[in-house]
Amino acid sequence: VYPFIPDSVGTDTPYQGLIGGLRSSVPAGSGMVIYDDRLFTWDGSILYYSAPGPNADIWANDWEIPLGDGGGPIIGATVVGGVLAVFKRNSVFVVQASGDADSYGAFQLPSTVGCISPRAIWSTENAAYFASEDGIYQFNGAELTKLSERVDAFYAGMQYGVMENSMAVFSTANDEFRLFYPAAGDPPGVCRHALYMSTRGDAPAFWPQGPVAAEDCGFQATAVAVDQTQPYEV
Repeated sequence: VYPFIPDSVGTDTPYQGLIGGLRSSVPAGSGMVIYDDRLFTWDGSILYYSAPGPNADIWANDWEIPLGDGGGPIIGATVVGGVLAVFKRNSVFVVQASGDADSYGAFQLPSTVGCISPRAIWSTENAAYFASEDGIYQFNGAELTKLSERVDAFYAGMQYGVMENSMAVFSTANDEFRLFYPAAGDPPGVCRHALYMSTRGDAPAFWPQGPVAAEDCGFQATAVAVDQTQPYEV
């Protein structure tokens, strides 16, 4: 567990007296991940990061990475293939160490694909899966691949106006990326529809799930669908 009260002095650490100074508070952010043994957080289009390991309570004023492509705020981030993948609505950035101490660089992938929801990103051992405006994609740290072309027509009907509230999970037992999403008439905050994608085999297989009323499960679920492995999947 990392302390969230930052060390603004850095006494008895390599960062004591660092040129540029240390922050007296952790940068406000909409999310946080651990990459390269450091905490990374983001606010707007700027990434901030801490010192590594036991010094993760140290945040230097200069340790920030602007991702100013004009494409809006950062939606989310995940670690995959040895890099930090950072998602905006219509772009993906790759962040990795630049070779200099405490320094990182970022480059944008040559694509207009991004992620539609901060909760619609899921990483496995070999790849990250995420929901974009036009489908489900896979990123392995180097290559971006669209997986959902065979269900483009179905995906287009999933009402993008509420897809910002979609959420994803990955079933390791079934090797399935499961995207839950709300549709017209669903209660606020409840995703009663789902699109399942099997990652087994040479080509992904897809099938829709739901809807199932949350009250049918005996509790107020945030994501409910019927599948073949158990009565209700939450």
